[in-house]
Amino acid sequence: MALINCPECDAQVSDVAESCPKCGYPIAQAKQVRNGVGKTQAIEKTSKYYKIQQLNAALLAVVGVIMLVAGVGTGGVVVAVLGGLGTAAGLVWYIVASTGAWWHHG
Repeated sequence: MALINCPECDAQVSDVAESCPKCGYPIAQAKQVRNGVGKTQAIEKTSKYYKIQQLNAALLAVVGVIMLVAGVGTGGVVVAVLGGLGTAAGLVWYIVASTGAWWHHG
């Protein structure tokens, strides 16, 4: 156990303390960020969110293509139009999710 200076108020604080007793600055979280632990966790959570978005977008595009083919094959204009719209929306959603994953990666 060693004494370190608080990054916020410069008071002497134990390195195993959860927070600074003088100002309340979270010492344990500051140590995790310095070691790279906190930043990695945020990237993992962001990455999961965008992977789920990409999966949902791909599923929408696939269902749209199936509806489009079924609508054209049977002569169902409404089904074909909905399939085309679903395919287009799925592709746009996938591009937006991929761009978001790239943008928030680092």
